[in-house]
Amino acid sequence: MWKKFWLWWVLLLTDCQPPVPPPPISIDTTTSILRSVYDFRASLQVKGIPPPQAESLLSIHTFYLLKRYNIDTIRWSSTRRYYARYPQRLHALIESTLTVP
Repeated sequence: MWKKFWLWWVLLLTDCQPPVPPPPISIDTTTSILRSVYDFRASLQVKGIPPPQAESLLSIHTFYLLKRYNIDTIRWSSTRRYYARYPQRLHALIESTLTVP
């Protein structure tokens, strides 16, 4: 009889978990930004630009890209922290970013 009650408590407690909050920046916008960053990084690698210069150029590119989407660095950082907290969502985001539409 105690087994039945224990099972109900486990089911009840697992159903009471709060829902996962949405990311600070929409998934579509984040996907677009990441695609552009990945494309730019790949073009720098193809051109054979040394890594220190490539990172500087990538940082500048990301700055202007975020500016175009009206996203400040605080929101971008909070988005990065959000996906670090929810790795399953990060994995899904990266998969959708790297697949060709």
